[in-house]
Amino acid sequence: MFLIDIFGGGWLSRKQLDTRIFDSIYETIKFIKTGFLQIAPLTAYELVHSWLIVMEQHVYVADAIQICTCKRFNCDLLLSADETLVEVASKCDLFP
Repeated sequence: MFLIDIFGGGWLSRKQLDTRIFDSIYETIKFIKTGFLQIAPLTAYELVHSWLIVMEQHVYVADAIQICTCKRFNCDLLLSADETLVEVASKCDLFP
């Protein structure tokens, strides 16, 4: 029997874990096929600028990379439940 505690939210059996992983992969593929998700390699420019954002705004590297990637793709919208990420994106002139 295989059990895993996901962030203290409860224990999952191996079958439940496999189902959740499969569902996540399926959703990712669906978003890519419909054009709602793009997966792009990071450029050196984004890596450098993300570190500047980390140092200036005191945010996680992943958040800074997300901001830089949005800038590269000229995104019109950033949806996030992370209030800090949205605030920092506004400070970085992500959207006019």
